[in-house]
Amino acid sequence: MASTSLVLTVRDVAGALHVSRSTAYRLINEGTIESIQVRGMIRVRPSALERYLDALERSTRETLAGFDV
Repeated sequence: MASTSLVLTVRDVAGALHVSRSTAYRLINEGTIESIQVRGMIRVRPSALERYLDALERSTRETLAGFDV
């Protein structure tokens, strides 16, 4: 994921998360990762990917806080 890119492709998102493209599409289609369309092509702003990762991190911390780790 290039830090200078204004938008990411679904392939970029999948690569950054180390998941399949179908998983990336599912996260985008569910609205879990915010996306935009540019001339009919799905694109994701790096900030949207960061928000998704931040939400995952918060969720993980909250889950772990309920367990004696």
